[in-house]
Order: sequence, then C-alpha cells, then structure tokens
Amino acid sequence: MPETTQSLKQEIAVLKKENQAFRETHLRFTTIFENSRLGNKIIGPDLKII
Repeated sequence: MPETTQSLKQEIAVLKKENQAFRETHLRFTTIFENSRLGNKIIGPDLKII
C-alpha cells in the first residue's frame, strides 16, 4: 500500500509541475498576442482564418 501512495504522490507532483509550465507558457503567449501592435490571426492547418 505505501508504494501505491508514494507513486500517486510522485505522479501528482509531476502533474503540478506540468500544469505550472503550461500556465506560464499560456500567459506568455496571451501577453504577446494581446499586446502586439501587429494584426494577429490564428490560422488553421487548412490555412483558413479561425
């Protein structure tokens, strides 16, 4: 049983780090995108504007 608990704690720690990294990346992207003086568009794989 303790091994399972330890494994879950490790997995939770990894997920928290990944979540924090995602939040930081998302914040950087959002800040750049929203504060850019240039016109921004998001284009899909088919080259259509989303």
